[in-house]
Amino acid sequence: MRRWPRTPPVYQSPQTFRSSRAPRGTSWVARCHAAIFRRRSWAQPASGSTPRAATFERCPEDYAQWGRALAEHALGHVDASRAALQALTAGYAHTRPFDIAEAHAWRGEKDAAFEWLERAYAQHQGGLAAIVKTDPFLKSLRGDPRYAALLRRMKLPVD
Repeated sequence: MRRWPRTPPVYQSPQTFRSSRAPRGTSWVARCHAAIFRRRSWAQPASGSTPRAATFERCPEDYAQWGRALAEHALGHVDASRAALQALTAGYAHTRPFDIAEAHAWRGEKDAAFEWLERAYAQHQGGLAAIVKTDPFLKSLRGDPRYAALLRRMKLPVD
C-alpha cells in the first residue's frame, strides 16, 4: 500500500506537485493542496457541474480563499478572484504572506508578489527557503532581477 508523504505536495518537487492526488485518510492540508493541483487546467467546469472553485468549501478558510483566488483567475473571473485575494489579505496578511505572494504571482501582478515575498522573508515565514525555488506559482517571477536578489539574500543558489 502506497503511503501519502507527510509533507504537503507544495513542498515537493514540481513533478510530484503536478501529479499529486490525496488518497482517503490524508490530512486536510494534503486534500486541499490536491484539490488545487488537480485543477491546473481550470478552463471550464464540466457541463452540469458546479464551478471548480467551489471545491475549496471544505478547506480551512485561509486555504479556501487562496484556492478561490487562483481558480477564479484561471477561469477568467477577475472580480471573484480579486475578492478572494482581498479576503485572504484582510484575514491572513500577518500569517500567510507567502500564499498571498503566490496568488499575486499567479494573477500576473509581479510588483505585489515581490512585496509579499519580501514580507514573508522579513517575517521569517517557515519553509520559505525550501519552496521558493520550486514553487510553480512563482514561475512568472523567475526571470525578474528582484527574484535573483531575493534568492541571494536568502543565501540560495541563483542558477
